[in-house]
Amino acid sequence: MSQQEFFFVDNATGALRGSFVGSADEAAAHLVAEFAGGGVSIANEPPDAPAIAPVLSPVRFEWLLAYTGLDDVWEALMATLKETDRVAFATLKAQRAKTQFHLSVTLAVVDQYRDQVMALMPDAQISNADITAAWALAAEAQV
Repeated sequence: MSQQEFFFVDNATGALRGSFVGSADEAAAHLVAEFAGGGVSIANEPPDAPAIAPVLSPVRFEWLLAYTGLDDVWEALMATLKETDRVAFATLKAQRAKTQFHLSVTLAVVDQYRDQVMALMPDAQISNADITAAWALAAEAQV
């Protein structure tokens, strides 16, 4: 039996729902077991990754922070910086007042303060992948 990777794709959205390595028969059995409700099909190639909006409005950025709990992370970091580094505090305060939020800038800011955030909140979900996934949700949020 030939082993290959199969991809499970949502029929309605085209989004990747999972993958499986094995034979075609094994992949079909896995599809039935894992996605018994239907609406998912098998593909030999992964779907194209959806484009992520590179810019969020302030409303969508606030949604992202609230949805992910990163508003608590932001507040904890700001409280610390207010006491320890007034320049960084003022810079981040100004960043939050912007009229547009760019994914690349946001990821750079997160990278800059990652160690401090992890020291304050070790369970914070602030990897680039976490931020990018939340960004995609915020870009589509009904706000």
